Amino acid sequence: SRVINNRPDVKPDTKEKVERIIKECGYCPSAIAQAFSKKRSMAIGLVFSDSEADAVSNPFYTELMRGVLDEARKQEYRVVLSYLMDNDCLMLVRQKTVDGLLVMTPSSEQRDKLQELQDLEVPLVSTSCVMGMESLHYVVGDEYGTCCKIVEHLISMGHRRIAFIGGPEGLYSNRSRLQAYR
Repeated sequence: SRVINNRPDVKPDTKEKVERIIKECGYCPSAIAQAFSKKRSMAIGLVFSDSEADAVSNPFYTELMRGVLDEARKQEYRVVLSYLMDNDCLMLVRQKTVDGLLVMTPSSEQRDKLQELQDLEVPLVSTSCVMGMESLHYVVGDEYGTCCKIVEHLISMGHRRIAFIGGPEGLYSNRSRLQAYR
């Protein structure tokens, strides 16, 4: 245990022997035992707000998943996939399977489910602002500023009839883009 946890109170020759035996035997510490002793699961839940088909076909989700997986690996965390539309993400929290949740683009129609998760007092971050949920932590890009730049660029090129094709009305990002477009 002291060798695995890199404790300083192990003689160098003892550490070397133990590390050699660990490698020879292919020993891997139990994630469950480590979680129990540290009172952390070392896992985060990546929660999709859409259907399974949307989650795997949406390029935004693919790029975001890649970033989450890369960072989780660096921090020695595992990523558990779940969906907001069923009770799976609630069970992950209740069973202490995850230490926190990252919810992908929830909309205002999903406030009740998000509120249930917040009531469980699990660290929770969203990739969109949800109208009516001021206490929800979120990380988003500058939807308004980016859309303004796009429209300004099109106008500078001489375009005057510019269409706006938006997403679902319940998404804050769609409203922000529409406001910028107008």
